[in-house]
Order: sequence, then C-alpha cells, then structure tokens
Amino acid sequence: MKRKRAVSIFFLMGVICLYPAVSFAGVVTPDISGTSTATEVPDGQYEGWFYYQIQIDWNLDKALSHWDLILKPGCAEDDHLITFGSPAGSSTSDSGMIFWLGFFEKTGDKSLDPDVTEPLIKYEPSGEPGSSGSGTFSFYSNIIPEYQGPYLDVLVAKAGNSPDTYGSLTGAYPSCSVVPAPEPATIVLLGSGLLLLIGGKRIR
Repeated sequence: MKRKRAVSIFFLMGVICLYPAVSFAGVVTPDISGTSTATEVPDGQYEGWFYYQIQIDWNLDKALSHWDLILKPGCAEDDHLITFGSPAGSSTSDSGMIFWLGFFEKTGDKSLDPDVTEPLIKYEPSGEPGSSGSGTFSFYSNIIPEYQGPYLDVLVAKAGNSPDTYGSLTGAYPSCSVVPAPEPATIVLLGSGLLLLIGGKRIR
C-alpha cells in the first residue's frame, strides 16, 4: 500500500513539474528584425536620390497589422523628402503573398504605445500578413544614407492589442542629411553657358 502511495505521489510530482514546460512550449517570443540597402538612382524621375530596400522578418503572437521605421527627428524638415512606389512592399506568410502601401509620417504614429513622436515610415498591408512572415519594402528619398548601425529599436511591429514589438535594423539608415541642391553660382554659370551656346549658333 505504501509503495502504491509512493508511486502515486511520484507520478503527481512529475505531472506538476511537466505542466509549466507544456504550458510555455507554444509561447512565442515576439520579434521583428531587418536589413537594408540604399543605392543612388542614376537617372529618371528620382535621379540623384536614393532607393532604399528593407528586408523584414517578424514572428509575433498575433497577426501583424502594420509596422514602422522610426527616423531621426531631423528627418521631419520640409526639405527631407520620401516617396513610395506602388506597391511599396510585398510579403509572404502562411496566409500567402500580400502587397503594402507606404506613408511618410512627420509626427509619428499615434497608435503606438507609448506614442512615438519622431518622424517615421509606416507600411500598411492590403490583406492579412499573418503572425509570422517576411517581406521586402522600399522607398525613394533625397536623404543620404548612413551605415553606423545596428540601429536599435527603430523597427516597430503592431499586432492588434498586443504590446508593441521593437526590433533593430542593420545596413542603410536615413542620416537626415539631404542631397545638396546646385549652388546659385553653378546655376548662373550653367545658364550663361547655355546662352553663349545658343548665341554662337545664331551668329553662324
């Protein structure tokens, strides 16, 4: 009888010890991370600007609703320009491929907790991104890139009413210095040269 009782107690203790392991086995540690590149645009509408591409991976406890790239405060200056192609990104997950739109927000994202007031780039999905997945996102900007990372906590994933998940970016990051416009003296010289060229053709 004592042996049966001892076996029962041992079995019960084993179940109690095993319960936390079973309970936490399916718990997800939320994470978002990314790497980026920036290449100078050689011609066309954005000649002299930079084309940024960001590869993002996320793993959350709920479906991703949108994500942000937080920028330096100086990027809110009026001469710092950011624009997007259509679509601005695409991603794949268990729910399939979806496309994304991009927005440049100069006063932060009020949906974040706590509120973020720095300028940021916000990507909104056209469908259900899923709780885990990866994607490639892009934007054009006259902001010169820097490579001094990793940049900690500049990526923010929003997943429903779950706490915001912050992650780091490696690679190119907007420096908040813009591509300089031509100097006035340079513009005058170019104009004078053009006038001389036209005048010379007329004389001939």
